[in-house]
Amino acid sequence: MFDFFKKKRISKYVLGVRNYISSNFKPEPPVDRPADVRYSLPKVPPETKEQEAKQPEIQYSLSALPKNTESGNRYSSQETDVKYSDRDTVRYSDRYSIDDIPNSGDRFASSSVKMFLSQSTTSPSLSRLASQLDNCLDLTFVDLVTRYINRNGWRDSRVYKAAQMDRRLFSKIMSDRNYKPSKDTAIALAIALELTLKQANDLLSRAGYTLSHSNKRDVIIEYFIREGIHDLSDINEVLYNLDQKIIGR
Repeated sequence: MFDFFKKKRISKYVLGVRNYISSNFKPEPPVDRPADVRYSLPKVPPETKEQEAKQPEIQYSLSALPKNTESGNRYSSQETDVKYSDRDTVRYSDRYSIDDIPNSGDRFASSSVKMFLSQSTTSPSLSRLASQLDNCLDLTFVDLVTRYINRNGWRDSRVYKAAQMDRRLFSKIMSDRNYKPSKDTAIALAIALELTLKQANDLLSRAGYTLSHSNKRDVIIEYFIREGIHDLSDINEVLYNLDQKIIGR
């Protein structure tokens, strides 16, 4: 009974995915490669080869070169000596001195930029930008996963089971703030956290990934996230039926 309903559900998903692929999948155009260009050396007439063979061998002697009487070196270093005394005097100026940014050990930290912008301009757009820096620059992939878990009040076990992830791997990820997961791991967590498409894209971007419309597998995954379908088993079933690599394998 349950197998019947599951097959019916998967068939419905496959149909929806096929329609979504037909309207969103955009394969990359083939690259036009130039035809192989072959270069051939010009043929040398036989008489020219005979003339070159008859040329007398040239002997080179170093006896005619001037000697440096002071050092005993036959090669003069008068023109080849390069002085590097001014090498360390080169300075590269920054647009803003680090002293201009208050409380800044790192001029690129969001808190430093926020304070600098708030003191440098009264523009509302820049003020809003400064107020959002803490929420976008400092958050890593792990920070955002932690925020979603805490916001929903979930246990860690619910998340890693929904992502079909080993508990030790999940613990390893969450214990390192700067951990960079694989793309499949990031996608599995985005699905397990039941994120919207916008939230999932933001989470993936913090790990350095994106869902591309030039990749059929990515388009299939995007369909399920957009439709709010977060059952990883069903998603993998559809991926398998469409000859795509399942998530986590």
